[in-house]
Amino acid sequence: MPFCEDWNHGTFDFNDWTTSSENWEISSNNGNDAPSAQWNWDPDPGIDYSSSLTSQLFIADTLTEGKIWLDFDIALTNRHSTGDEFMKVEIYDGTNWNEVASFSNAEGSFDYVSNHIDISNHTLATEFKVRFIASGVNSFDVINWNVDNICVYRTCPAPENLSGEVYWISYDDYGAYICWEEEPPQASGTWISYVEGPYAGGIGLTDLLPITVAIQWDPEDLGAYNGMQFSKIRYYYGVAVVGTAVVQVWEDDNLILEEDAGAITANDWNEVTFSTPVTIDATKTYKLGYTVSGYDFGPDGPCGAQDFTGDLNSDLVYLDGAWDHLSNYLPYGWLIETFVSDPVSATPNHFEPIKSSIAMNRKGGMFKAVKTSAENRTHSMKAPPSTRSLDHFNIYKSFDYGDSYTFLTTVDAVDTITEYCYYDRNINGYDMLCYKVSAVYESDLDECESDFAQVIDDYFDYVCVLFTEGMRTHTGIPKVEVYPNPTKNQVIISSDKSIINIAVINYMGQLVKQKEINRNNKTVLNTSNFVSGAYLMRIETESGVAIKRILILK
Repeated sequence: MPFCEDWNHGTFDFNDWTTSSENWEISSNNGNDAPSAQWNWDPDPGIDYSSSLTSQLFIADTLTEGKIWLDFDIALTNRHSTGDEFMKVEIYDGTNWNEVASFSNAEGSFDYVSNHIDISNHTLATEFKVRFIASGVNSFDVINWNVDNICVYRTCPAPENLSGEVYWISYDDYGAYICWEEEPPQASGTWISYVEGPYAGGIGLTDLLPITVAIQWDPEDLGAYNGMQFSKIRYYYGVAVVGTAVVQVWEDDNLILEEDAGAITANDWNEVTFSTPVTIDATKTYKLGYTVSGYDFGPDGPCGAQDFTGDLNSDLVYLDGAWDHLSNYLPYGWLIETFVSDPVSATPNHFEPIKSSIAMNRKGGMFKAVKTSAENRTHSMKAPPSTRSLDHFNIYKSFDYGDSYTFLTTVDAVDTITEYCYYDRNINGYDMLCYKVSAVYESDLDECESDFAQVIDDYFDYVCVLFTEGMRTHTGIPKVEVYPNPTKNQVIISSDKSIINIAVINYMGQLVKQKEINRNNKTVLNTSNFVSGAYLMRIETESGVAIKRILILK
């Protein structure tokens, strides 16, 4: 990787694609742009057919960082809109094939549609393949499927909000001040669940009415998490025909949160992040689950379940206006996990009771459970990929108006810091310098450098700083004093103009402290937690910005 296939070589053999039937060919007059891989209805593959186009083996067993993506364009030329003919996309994870996308002829012909799919759960730290499967009941109902521009590649999160400007300390002491932000970190916390076994079967209702399922956390379960937040939920979806789902949270007997679960991946875990996390009150009981509608039974049912563990908090189902236990009907419990995280803000998020948008209070038909195959049991509990490990940032510099960049330096990443700045004093008489910043993620096996950070509210991935003769006579710099300097536990900042904000940057470029000031002319900054060393202090006032150096001695 990265790997891209546009079929311009005119053969499946060039990049080691294999086909299971002669229905696949390279079409020289159809594509986005032509050529493309085309599946034709003729020769007749028979009823209940399945015809695949399979990639070479991709080696990703040492890749632990970032995400792996699958992009492709797909089009259909249709004859009869039956909804019984499909093009499915699957990933082989070294053990099993996993469906990641499915298209049907239900709505008739469609022109090329671009797809961008995160396949990390099936591909990181393993070897994998990609395949496209034309399948259905009667191939005559479609004329051809076309697949083009297949790309498999890895990305890591890039920094954000790149900015740059010139700062003058004195007439002959100035430089470029480059700042950026780390991608917003994920809330730290832990997954909690009643999951003990693998996926055992998919469960729904025989009349296909909406089915609502949940797990429950009692006050005695939540003592250690009081004041933390439910921020995410994971649920296993079976191999049923995919419907739609909403995720839900109940506090005591009141529904307090309901959100669209988004696109569903069959035969896999589905993870949803709540737009507003629910602050935990450990005196209350919480149920977390989901309602799935519009499903139909395929090889399995929609709601993923494990063999019943005996815990009655693991098998709740909503029937006829009240909660019941699945184990009263079938010996299963739900595959649902909840993520408890540290609060993002000090203000708790509490919710008023709401009414569900889903018809939850009707009693459906009999439960139907389809026991999964041994193959799906083996696959289902595959662990999610490892979390990212941001190590440092790379800064690149251009001396020729952005035509070419050379590596300048690194800035170490720190867990508690999300905003970074670098002060480049090596100007050497240039009238303009340009900069790019990337993020580097590392593990024992892997290193991944991100794309370059983009400028705030813009599409450029670089920032240029202009130095002119006129700027060197700039008189708008406020008169600022910083004392005592050197200092130990505190420093006093006074200015002839009202102070708005103070930022302290260490000489690694890391923002170590930021303080908003209520337009006072004098303030005290506590430095008792600073390590010994030299720092740059950026003092923003109502008339301009001043840069001062301070020395902390302990």
